[in-house]
Amino acid sequence: MAIQYEQLTPSAPDATDCRMVRRGADPGPYSMELVEDTVGAASWGGITGNLSDQTDLQDALDAKAGLSGGTFTGSVDVAAGLVVSDATFQIKDDADPTKIATFQLSSISAGQTRTLTVPDGSGTLALLGQTQTFSGQKTFSTPPVMATPTTLIASTRLPHGVAPSAPTNGDVWTTTSGLYVQINGATVGPLVSGDTQVTKWGPIMAAQQNLMRV
Repeated sequence: MAIQYEQLTPSAPDATDCRMVRRGADPGPYSMELVEDTVGAASWGGITGNLSDQTDLQDALDAKAGLSGGTFTGSVDVAAGLVVSDATFQIKDDADPTKIATFQLSSISAGQTRTLTVPDGSGTLALLGQTQTFSGQKTFSTPPVMATPTTLIASTRLPHGVAPSAPTNGDVWTTTSGLYVQINGATVGPLVSGDTQVTKWGPIMAAQQNLMRV
């Protein structure tokens, strides 16, 4: 018994058409079978042929960053948010990549999220453990607590200079002549050794004045 096959080709075939095969004994009844066409090139959207043959597309795929890492030469926007570990997140200097800054979050309490708000201005971060020079005025909402004086350091240091030309009430300064303060529109001082100079500080210094006379 012979089996004969006959392929009926569509008049306008494309990659989504299937071929029709007629199979049956000769002589005998025929059956129609719909078979998926596996012959020829597949279609990937507007690209015809094998994916690996599309050199421009292959080059584009090869340029994609892998999950294990990659180097980005342009900016990257992450709309869904980016979560990284402080152990792996680094910021490198653009001119010298050996200069690196990292963040350490170990001091945050468990289960807490802390927010660092950037002020509307450019400047340099001040660090607790380093000597800093502040060029702008700083206003404290609570009174600052100074260090306890020791044989090595004083609580506060006011270097000698010259008197301000228009002092504001509450200003305090020192010159080589002594300590001055602006009180109720008037400059009081200098505070120096000697009974007569101490009396210039008014009622606040009266008790000290009496002690010095003893």
